[in-house]
Amino acid sequence: MHNHERLVPVGGSISRPPTQEQCALISGLAKVPKLSCLQVISIVEGKPEFSKPLEPHQVSNVMAKARSDARNEIAAVGGDFNAILGFLEEKARNEGWKCEVLTDGTNTVTALWWQSDLQNQLSQCYCNILLNDNTYNRNNCGYILNVGIIIDSFGKSRNAFYVLHA
Repeated sequence: MHNHERLVPVGGSISRPPTQEQCALISGLAKVPKLSCLQVISIVEGKPEFSKPLEPHQVSNVMAKARSDARNEIAAVGGDFNAILGFLEEKARNEGWKCEVLTDGTNTVTALWWQSDLQNQLSQCYCNILLNDNTYNRNNCGYILNVGIIIDSFGKSRNAFYVLHA
């Protein structure tokens, strides 16, 4: 015998905790900058893992945890530049990428150049036209990002390298 009114209306459903599959999918999407909770819900609503949909607050909680975990991982390796350097060094070891780092007297990174193996190959094939595009003050360090662009034999532009510098 119950001593309270029914909390779930007839035909309603109880919200269940997110499954591991749901958490994995939402966590992956949470890494996309500026993607909102509602955008994530619209992306995942047709997926088989979401046959029982989650409440918006559940999606928001999973996204917040994933983003917090990512920030903690970056902090654990010493910040943004160390995380990026670790990523690029792994790519250099395993996939033939190239990267160079310049530091000043205080060991502060002043420039970081990188290029994938494919970009290196394209640069050697199509070295006749090199364009440089850059952004200024668009990251949390206030560093400039230069993008080297080549034009291939089909008239298509291709990124050839990247340089982040003070």
